[in-house]
This record gives sequence, structure tokens and C-alpha cells, in this order.
Amino acid sequence: MDEFEKVLSKELGVAYIGPADWSHFFQLEFNSDYPNWFDLKKLLKQSCPFNPGKIIKETHMLMCFPENPAEPLNLHWWNEQVRITGSDCWKKSDAIGILTPSPGWHLIYKGVVPGLNNKTLQEQIDLLPKPYRIAKGCEVVALHAFCCHLNGDCRCNEALSSCKMIGRTAESGLGLQLCMGDCKKNEIPVFSCFLDQRKSEQMSVFAIRPVS
Repeated sequence: MDEFEKVLSKELGVAYIGPADWSHFFQLEFNSDYPNWFDLKKLLKQSCPFNPGKIIKETHMLMCFPENPAEPLNLHWWNEQVRITGSDCWKKSDAIGILTPSPGWHLIYKGVVPGLNNKTLQEQIDLLPKPYRIAKGCEVVALHAFCCHLNGDCRCNEALSSCKMIGRTAESGLGLQLCMGDCKKNEIPVFSCFLDQRKSEQMSVFAIRPVS
């Protein structure tokens, strides 16, 4: 554990996924520029825009995505690491299957954003406070796959607001349902994808924001 990760776990107390976790669980080696410690500390103490009465540190997960990994970390890659049912719906669409996570450190809201059901994609985008955006399917799968691996780690206590969630991703019409199974038994998570524009418009979204 390097000095920055010691700060994350001991001083800031935020749940996080860093380069060492990518190396340990998926054998991906990379270095990352860390966000400014003082700015991050202030950010984590701000009120959560989606959960009144709580601060960002309590409702978000801090996660680092690699830049230029040896393999593109898209849904095709994740489909080889975890179980994704309904994958035929996106395998036929290059616009969905090839999207990769945005590199760098991000804060991801642990649940689906409340109050954004039954709205168009554009309405949801407009209603998300900046600099939040709707998370990509590959980013959501990555977060929850790690949370399953890290079950029992002090960093991931209450990492998931629910073991069963369903929400809309940034890919047009792509919905994603998380069925984590029994996390205490460290079961491999199951992700169910579907591609249905009308059905996805009934859902709220997964939200993510960069950390500079």
C-alpha cells in the first residue's frame, strides 16, 4: 500500500478501488496520478447531492480506472471475468460493446440516483448535477465486481447500498441489473443486460463524476 492509499483508508476513511486492486484481482499493472489530497478531503466532506443528510464519503465509492490498459476493459472483456446474462443484446452493437471506462480517479454513487425514473435520457442528463454524468455499463460492472471480491475488506463495508439494483447506463437503451447473490459467501456476481429503449426510460441511472 503506497502513501496515498494509506491516506485513503486511515485518514479519509473512504471506500476505494486503486491500482493495487486491479493488479491483485485481474493482473492489470498500471500507475496513476493521484488526485490532490486536500481537494479530495474537502470534496468527500461535501453534502451528497442524491442523499440528503449524508456526505459524499458515505454514499460514494472512489475508483481508479487505468489509462491505455493492455486490453480494452469493455463489456466484452468483463464478460470473460464475470457472468453477464443477456449479453447478446449488446454484442451485436459495436456502439455499446466497445465502450471503455474513462481513465483516472472517479467517485461513483453506490446506488441508482433517486427521482430520475420515467424520464428521457436527455432529461436525466440535464438533471444530474455537474460534473456528474451517467455511468457506462463497463464502469458499473467494474465497480460491483470489485465490491464482490473485496467483501469483508474494511474499505468496502456498506460499499453496496443494495445487492440487487437495476438502472440505466450511458449507452442508449442499455439497462443493467445487478444480482450479486450472497455476498457473504463471496459468490461471483451476475449481471443481466437488456437493450430496450422503452423499458430503460422507466429507470433511474447510475452516476459517476471525475476527481481531478
